[in-house]
Amino acid sequence: MTRFSYSKLSAFDQCPLKFRYQYVQQVPSKTSPALFLGQIVHDTIAAYEKALQRKSSGQIVAGVMFSTENEDLEWLHQTFRQKWMAERNKCRQQGLLEMSRSEETIYGMRGLRMLENFYKSSFASCPYETERFLDVPLGEDLIFVGRIDRIEKRQTGFRIVDFKTGKFSERFIDFLQLHTYSWLAYQYGLKVDSTLFYFLEDDELVERPFSREQNQRTEAALKEKCQTVLRAAQNNAFPKKKGPLCAYCDYQDLCDSESAPPL
Repeated sequence: MTRFSYSKLSAFDQCPLKFRYQYVQQVPSKTSPALFLGQIVHDTIAAYEKALQRKSSGQIVAGVMFSTENEDLEWLHQTFRQKWMAERNKCRQQGLLEMSRSEETIYGMRGLRMLENFYKSSFASCPYETERFLDVPLGEDLIFVGRIDRIEKRQTGFRIVDFKTGKFSERFIDFLQLHTYSWLAYQYGLKVDSTLFYFLEDDELVERPFSREQNQRTEAALKEKCQTVLRAAQNNAFPKKKGPLCAYCDYQDLCDSESAPPL
């Protein structure tokens, strides 16, 4: 079985050569401060939402009060700091993270502000599901996988929410990501009628409806994209694709050397 995800398809669209390095040859790459921040913020929000779920089911959550605004926000910030330090030390021991002291201060403060925006938003409530991993067959010998940040149950149906830690920019919004998650949820019997990006740093919401017709169009688009990648793999056709994101690519040195590692 060949497994695909939105991240895989996005990497191929961005640059087929990057896809080759990352997924075919599995060349190790380091974690950038921005990606590290995103991971810790997502993990912190997921921990908070899971604690809310346990509390709503009558379980006692050790060390969590959830009684006043200050206590809730302090719990979020403290959990963020603990996860940051633990993961930072782990990544540094493995040589996977380069972050100066000044960068750590800047990115750490950004994370705390994102969590404050999250707490003040309507999303600091118990979700239907959080961090839900789904896998769905997509044709013969293909499995499509994805992890949804937040699923909300409403009177009209379900809403898929994806938290973003990058800067808000309409230019770089890709609704195929949300549609992909909605299509995955649909296959599990969840009738999704709305999709939403929440940009945590800028406190910006971008919401779009989702319909049965959109679900069908999404499935067709995913099948086509997967087949495009499979044809490229069969022909070993992974050309470099120059663009503004090249400066931030983990494989820039390999690409610039014009001598990709042999397959």
